[in-house]
Amino acid sequence: MVGVPTMFAPARFARALYLRESEKQMKSSKGRGIRMILAAAVGAGVCSMASAQNVVWDEAVDGDLSDDWLNPTQLPTLLPGLNTVTFSVVNSDDEVNGDRDYFTITIPAGYQMSTLDLLALSADGPDDIAFLAIQVGNQVTVNPNFPNPEPLLGWMLTQQQNVGNDILEIMIGQDNIPLGPGQYSFWAQQTGQDLTTMTLGFNIELIPSPGTLGVAGLAMFGAMRRRR
Repeated sequence: MVGVPTMFAPARFARALYLRESEKQMKSSKGRGIRMILAAAVGAGVCSMASAQNVVWDEAVDGDLSDDWLNPTQLPTLLPGLNTVTFSVVNSDDEVNGDRDYFTITIPAGYQMSTLDLLALSADGPDDIAFLAIQVGNQVTVNPNFPNPEPLLGWMLTQQQNVGNDILEIMIGQDNIPLGPGQYSFWAQQTGQDLTTMTLGFNIELIPSPGTLGVAGLAMFGAMRRRR
């Protein structure tokens, strides 16, 4: 059984689950050169992110995340670099024996999140498709028994084809990326009978300063002049 409330299936949402605009490739050597210079300029002005993985929460170690949409588990403030959260959901429509998970992340001031990776997805049976949603703030205000997607920033169905990839654009659309400083709450569930476990990777980076962007712009302008 698909892990998503039945009322969450309008065509405009379902279409977003599978269609992602392909990244446009630079067609000329001129374009590639400008792109490389721009990337180097931005990289030079941004502090390097910590490469070590920060395990924010692992239910196997830290215990079950909240089942209450109005009182999600408040996770520690995310650190620069990769932050992981691992949890399991199953039979979420069963109020007694099932499990939904709700948690809130905090992106610190001066930082942003440009990607959210689905690092792992597994189940103890054939059904490993789960529902994952995000809402701005420290609560999920959607009652799962009377679902209405309007308050949500976005949602998706996690599948094996998403493992190892960034899922943020699928969930919220390119226009909402990056997510700036503040709190964001997540809702995960699996209405099927197979216990589904996933690991999410939150990539936190420093917001480029206006000075950094200015250096990048000058580099690109200089490259264009030299190419003429």
